[in-house]
Amino acid sequence: MATAPGQGAGKEKDKKDAADQSMIGAYKIVSFIAGGKNSQVWEVQAADGQKRIALKQLTGEAMKDLEQIAAMKNEFTIGKQLEHPNIIKYFDGHWGTMFKKEAYFTMELFNAPNLKAQMFNNLNSVQVRLRRIVESAAMAFQHLHDKGFINRDIKPDNVLVNKSGELKVIDMSLAGKPAGALAKVFAPKSKTAKGTRSYMAPEQIMRKPLSFQVDLYSFGVMLFEMLTGGPPFAGTTPNDLLMRHIQDPAPPPSMINTNITEEMDRIVLRLLAKKPDQRHKSFNEFLAEFRRVNPWKEEVVEKRELTEKEKAEQEVGQNLGERLDSRTDAMRTMLGIAAPKKAAPAASTVPEKKPQATPAAP
Repeated sequence: MATAPGQGAGKEKDKKDAADQSMIGAYKIVSFIAGGKNSQVWEVQAADGQKRIALKQLTGEAMKDLEQIAAMKNEFTIGKQLEHPNIIKYFDGHWGTMFKKEAYFTMELFNAPNLKAQMFNNLNSVQVRLRRIVESAAMAFQHLHDKGFINRDIKPDNVLVNKSGELKVIDMSLAGKPAGALAKVFAPKSKTAKGTRSYMAPEQIMRKPLSFQVDLYSFGVMLFEMLTGGPPFAGTTPNDLLMRHIQDPAPPPSMINTNITEEMDRIVLRLLAKKPDQRHKSFNEFLAEFRRVNPWKEEVVEKRELTEKEKAEQEVGQNLGERLDSRTDAMRTMLGIAAPKKAAPAASTVPEKKPQATPAAP
């Protein structure tokens, strides 16, 4: 059957478009991991069938923004210089051609939820693993500082932790060099404060030249959240929240979680000091102090998750109680739950009447 002019070419174009949607450069898309306004992260596999890796790509809209392209290149450039078991490994960067505008880089694939999601879903499990998580993250950020960079965006969203407690820090998009001595005196303030409001240090909010201590403050906010389930400051508006970071003293974590020791309070409040020189000088100094104290008055133990049957029994018990009518009996049968045993009838206190003797036959 003959095709209309151009019809075959159209089908070939559709096939090519479909193929392009399943590929990013030389990488085949396996699944979507996460994404936002400016970038998307995919699980991909190289065309030659190598092991699966992660790929971070700028969205089409972000490709129009030179600042976003510069930030992605900056993240890859800094990430390539880092080599630590608790920091995600960066592999290759691709910045497009004059014919095809695209920006992406590949990195190690680490299948694990971020710390923020874990605190929301199961804070108890995070607190059970607190010491290992804190030490691993602190060592990762110390390595970043040793390489001469500050992160400027430490938050639980950028920390991945798997079930066995292995941890990887991700996202170096705001990382950069700390301000030198001359910059602290002469450098003009940046136009906007970069970071995440809930975790920003006072000097970061006020757009002052930053030192390594800015990361220690953000780390202190994250640690406070792990201990209590929430950040130290909350505001009715975004600006109100920022002003609280600048003006309000942080509450001791034990005000919210009474199981926290005084020694742990002191460590957290030192991290959250308003003035940078009142915080720890380095993550190494923080770790030396942290390792000497016990965060908890009573050791936190893992709470056992209820089985589906136990949850059903609990719900039936709350909603149906000891009722024994046909409807609740049917629900128990459907859920495989035994009905409550009927109580034995109480013994009667009324004296039993003796049968009258029948008169003897004549």
